[in-house]
Amino acid sequence: MFGKPAPLPEPEPETDIMPTLLALAVCWLLPLVLYYASNASAKKAADAILAKCSNSTYVVIGASSGIGLELTKQLAARGSKVFATVRKPNAELSAIKGDVTVVTGIDVTSNDVGAAIAKSKLKGITIDALVHNAGSYDGGVGNYGKSIPELFGSQKLDAVTMESMKACFDVNALGPLRVAKALHAQIADGGKLAIVSTQLGSIDDNTSGGSYAYRSSKAAVNMIGKSLSCDLRAKNVSVQLLAPGFVATEFGPGSEAMKKMGAKDVTPSVVGVIQALDAMTMDNSGTFVHTNYGLGLKKSLW
Repeated sequence: MFGKPAPLPEPEPETDIMPTLLALAVCWLLPLVLYYASNASAKKAADAILAKCSNSTYVVIGASSGIGLELTKQLAARGSKVFATVRKPNAELSAIKGDVTVVTGIDVTSNDVGAAIAKSKLKGITIDALVHNAGSYDGGVGNYGKSIPELFGSQKLDAVTMESMKACFDVNALGPLRVAKALHAQIADGGKLAIVSTQLGSIDDNTSGGSYAYRSSKAAVNMIGKSLSCDLRAKNVSVQLLAPGFVATEFGPGSEAMKKMGAKDVTPSVVGVIQALDAMTMDNSGTFVHTNYGLGLKKSLW
């Protein structure tokens, strides 16, 4: 009555899901592995740079205020040995904690600066990185402290004086050359020489004119730096010109006035300067770099 029971259906063949699970795992995990591996690699590289810097000796020329003062602070904070030069004793510079040696009596406008260096605490030291920061908008001929229109107006075509032109060249162009002549023999094999310049010294980027003394003296030091890169290549010393951007310091009309004009804070600006120093090699020697406020180095126009 009931007959034979209906045959059970054949079981479907089992599907091996392991390859699928493995593929999904790889898809999800691989990016994470690569992310952490790249971060580990970046950290390792950063640690290597930091370790090297902690054993490096920097000389900062013109460290009394602004970029030079902040550069000394940041280099000392990461463990570097710093020799910071000034014309006169400076309380804020002397208060920096870390391995900082203040060298007074160094006037880059003096033809005797080499003799002063030879008799100073810089005598005989091996330099890993020489950073020339000393500079002036008007060569110190009396325009500091005036209003912005007066300061910049003093270097317009009908106002600029030959006194201002000569004074700017003395500080901004001849100053770095005097110091390089005095100290290049003390720069280590594989060492670095950086000169803080400005985009205002760029011929290609000049679309507004004016600032005759400042612009031309900085264009001149760019050429000096380029020549130094050629002459020091045999010593395996890299040379760069650095444009730190528009930075709020006591340079020119003063930090508060410069901030109103849109100038950036000095701290991130110096972060960019240090990034440039760390990135200097013989492969990029003789180039003009914009330090870009710590947001990634950029090429500057000559």
